Amino acid sequence: MNSHFDITAANLPNGTLIEASAGTGKTHAVAAYVAKQIATTEELRIGEILVATFTRNAAAELRERIRSRLVVSARLLRDKPAPAGYRPDELDEWFRGEADKPMLARRLERAAAEFDTAVIGTLHSVCARVLRLAGIPAADTGDEELRARVLDEVINDTIVTETLAGRQWGEDSLHKLVTKRLGDPFLKPWFDAADCTEEQVALLEALPKLVIGCAERVRERMRSSPSYDDL
Repeated sequence: MNSHFDITAANLPNGTLIEASAGTGKTHAVAAYVAKQIATTEELRIGEILVATFTRNAAAELRERIRSRLVVSARLLRDKPAPAGYRPDELDEWFRGEADKPMLARRLERAAAEFDTAVIGTLHSVCARVLRLAGIPAADTGDEELRARVLDEVINDTIVTETLAGRQWGEDSLHKLVTKRLGDPFLKPWFDAADCTEEQVALLEALPKLVIGCAERVRERMRSSPSYDDL
């Protein structure tokens, strides 16, 4: 359903999708929605809020805009003047119509004081935080250079081991297959055996296990520095 986004309307239903192009006020809307939820819900604390975006710059802007919105809205609810250049919007007007403005201001001020507990960051940093909460040390940013080196080492070791066992594999082909597997662990391997010899079919049947094993060894060695794909 397509409709105008009204920040003062009732709570958004779970699973709401809002599509908007650049410069249409997405960051403003997110900051306003967080402020509205905090101000109108006594049991909701800022530490329970999670906001994720794609880039570090966007995450930094979101943090600043959300924090600023909490502070400014609280000031207006206390009947204090707005900062220079700030133009009150429809949410500020809606706040002014509420019966218990001091209570709304108190909640916003509490959130501003506890702001460091909010989880606002890139998708990858949020994933890394979840891993750390689960007891798995993980860096916030994927180390692509390290993964490339680890992948090369795993492929090289595998080819040497397989050669000693009498099985020959092309390094480039194996590299591409393992990279694909790392990028999407849910891909299901498939091959057409119509024009293959029995020996080739035997090799191809062994290939999925080989590729999966290589990918698992790369992930295991990258556990503390997962790649962006892994995060």
